[in-house]
Amino acid sequence: MKITPPEEKKEKPKNHFIYIPQTAYSRLRLLKKQNKSFQLQETGSSQLIRYNNYRFFYSQSIVKRKYMYLFQDIRKHVLARIMDLDIDLDVDRLKPLYFKFKDVQLEDGQVIEFGNVCQYDVNKAYYTTARNLGIISQEYYKKYLALPKHMRLILIGSLATRKTIRNYQGDLVISREVKEDEILRSVFKRIVVDTDKVLLQMSKALKDDFIYYWVDGITVNDTKKAAQIVKYYENLYNLEFSYDKLKFARLEQRETLVAVVHTGKKEKILYDRKIFKR
Repeated sequence: MKITPPEEKKEKPKNHFIYIPQTAYSRLRLLKKQNKSFQLQETGSSQLIRYNNYRFFYSQSIVKRKYMYLFQDIRKHVLARIMDLDIDLDVDRLKPLYFKFKDVQLEDGQVIEFGNVCQYDVNKAYYTTARNLGIISQEYYKKYLALPKHMRLILIGSLATRKTIRNYQGDLVISREVKEDEILRSVFKRIVVDTDKVLLQMSKALKDDFIYYWVDGITVNDTKKAAQIVKYYENLYNLEFSYDKLKFARLEQRETLVAVVHTGKKEKILYDRKIFKR
C-alpha cells in the first residue's frame, strides 16, 4: 500500500509592523499612483496603512513597539471596571473649560504684571482622577505611571480615540467607516471634566490671588493664604500638587487676552481662546 504523506499546513504570512515617525503622505501618494489596494486608518494623532502583509504606522509621537499592546490593555481594564463597579459616567457640564483667566477688563495694549507668583500643578492629573473615580485600579495606576511621560499621555488620550477607516483602490475610496467607543469616550470626558472642576472651584476660592489656570496647572500669587487653599483642595479630592516658583506672570490685551508666564528658564504665551468656552 502506498502511503501518501499528509499535506503540509501552509503558514499564514506574517504581518510586518513598521513604525515611521512622520506623516503618511509620501507612501499614500505612491500607493495611489501605483493603483494599489490598501487601507488607511486615521486618528487625531496617527495613521496606519495596511498594504499586503505590511502595517505602516505613522505618528509624530514615538510609540515603541513594546508598548503597542497597552492600548488594548487599558481599554479592557477600564471597560471591566465600569461594568464591575457600575461607575456613573454622567457629567454636570457639556465640556471642560480647560482654562480660565482672571476676570479683568483691559484696553488694547494694556498689561497687568504679577511679580510674586507661583504655579501649582496636579501631579499625574488624569491618572489620579481616574484612580479616584475607580476607573482604573491602584495596581494599574502604578503600572501606567511607570511608563515614560509622553506614553502615559498618549495612552490615557486613546480612550477618546475616533478612528476613520478608508479602503482605497488607487486614488478611489471604496468604503469609509468611523469607529469609536462611546463608553470609553464618556470615560475620558468624565476624567477631564472632574479634573477641570477642581481647578474651577479653586479659582473661585482663591479670589484675588487667582491669575489663571490651564488644563491641570493653576498660577496664583505666592501667598500663605493661596497655599492653604491649594492644600485644602489637595486633601478634599485626594490629589497631589507640585509647587514651582515663577519669575513673573502677566495678562496682556492683544487681539485677545493673553497670559505670559516666565518659569525662570523660558517664557510661555497662553491665549484665551474663546472657542473653548461654553
